[in-house]
Amino acid sequence: MDKGNPMLRCTICRALAYPGTNACPKCGGMELDPAADSDITLTSIISLVALTDPDAIWESRIISYADDISAGALTPLIRQLAVAFDSHAIDAIRVDDSSGAKDIMRRWHLADGVIDAIIDAYAAATGRQAMSSPTESEPQHSTDPSNADEQYELAKAYWFGQGVRRDDRQAAYWFEKAAEQGHRGAQYSAGWMHQHGRGVPQDYAKAASWYRKAAEQDQPFAQRNLGMLYEQGRGVEQDYRQAAYWFERSLHWNDPVSQCHLGTLYHNGQGVPQDDRQAVELYRKAAERNFADAQSNLGAMYEHGWGVERNLSRATYWYGKALDLYRKSAERGIPSAQRGLGRMYQEGRGVPQDIRQAVMWYRKAAEQGDEEAKQQLKRIEADQ
Repeated sequence: MDKGNPMLRCTICRALAYPGTNACPKCGGMELDPAADSDITLTSIISLVALTDPDAIWESRIISYADDISAGALTPLIRQLAVAFDSHAIDAIRVDDSSGAKDIMRRWHLADGVIDAIIDAYAAATGRQAMSSPTESEPQHSTDPSNADEQYELAKAYWFGQGVRRDDRQAAYWFEKAAEQGHRGAQYSAGWMHQHGRGVPQDYAKAASWYRKAAEQDQPFAQRNLGMLYEQGRGVEQDYRQAAYWFERSLHWNDPVSQCHLGTLYHNGQGVPQDDRQAVELYRKAAERNFADAQSNLGAMYEHGWGVERNLSRATYWYGKALDLYRKSAERGIPSAQRGLGRMYQEGRGVPQDIRQAVMWYRKAAEQGDEEAKQQLKRIEADQ
C-alpha cells in the first residue's frame, strides 16, 4: 500500500477500505470514495484491521497499517498501541479470548477511552458482542459444567474475575477439565498456567505436554511455546530440531516471535543447516512487524555483513527502531523489553557498550521473574 495514496471510505456503510480496494470489506459495496482525514479515526482504523486481518488487532503490527495512511491521519492514540503490547500481553489476550482484554490493557496504562475504542471497534467489525463494560452478573454456566466449552468459559471467568472473584486455582482447574476433553484453547491455557506457575505449581514438563496437545491441533501459540521449551530444554530434553519444527509449523500464522526464534536457529545452525540469508529473511519479516528482538538481530546482521551486504546505515536504522521500542516498553515495566534493552547495552548494539546499564536492566527484568534475564546475570557474574 502506497503511503501517499488516500484511504477509501464506503459511501454505503461508511467503513474504511485500503487504497486500491475494489469493494468495501464490511458490506461489499462497490462505491468507494477517498476518505477525509476526519473519517480516519482510531475506531475506524481498528475496525478495518479487524475486518481484514483479525489476528493483527492485538499486535503492534497495527502501527504498520497506520503508518501507511496519508499524512496527518496517524494519531497519538494509535501510536500508544505500539508500546502497549509485548508478546506476553498478546498471548494473554489471544488465548482464544477477548473478554479479558480490558483488564489486560489497563496493566499497560492505556486510557479507558482508548481501551473502549479498541474493544468496541473489534466487536463491531467481527460481529462479536460488545465487551467494553464487563458484566457484573454470574457467568452463564451450571455450577459444575461438563461441556468443554462451558468449562473453558468458566475458567476464563475465574482468570479475569468476570462475575466471580478472580481465582487462579479455579481457573487452572477448569482449564484442565476442558483440556482433558480436547479443547485446544484450554490445552494451550493449561500449558501456560503450568509454565508460569499460575494456580498450579510451576511444571515445565506438564506445560510441554499440554502445549503439544494444543500444537497438534494447530494452536499457533502452543506451537511457538513448545518450540521455545525445546529450544531452552525446559520440561523436555533440549532438541533444536524439534524447536525448529514447531517454529516452522507456526509460520503460517505470521507470528513474529516464531520468525525471530527460527531466524536465530538458522543463524547458529542449530537444528537446521546454518543459513544466514534465511535468518535475515526471517528477522526482516518479524522486524517489519515491530518485533524489537528481530529488529535488534537484523541490525547485527547488517553491522557484521552476515547473510547480507554489510551496511552500517541499515544497522543503525534497525538498532534505532529496536531501542525505541525497548526503551518505551522497559520504562513501563515490561520485563521482556527490559531484558532486550539490557542485551543492547551488553553487546553495544546501537549504543556504547555499558555492562553496568546491562546489569541494571537485566536485574529489573529478573526481579519480575524473567528467566532469561536471570541467566544473563549469572553469565555476566561468571565473566567478572
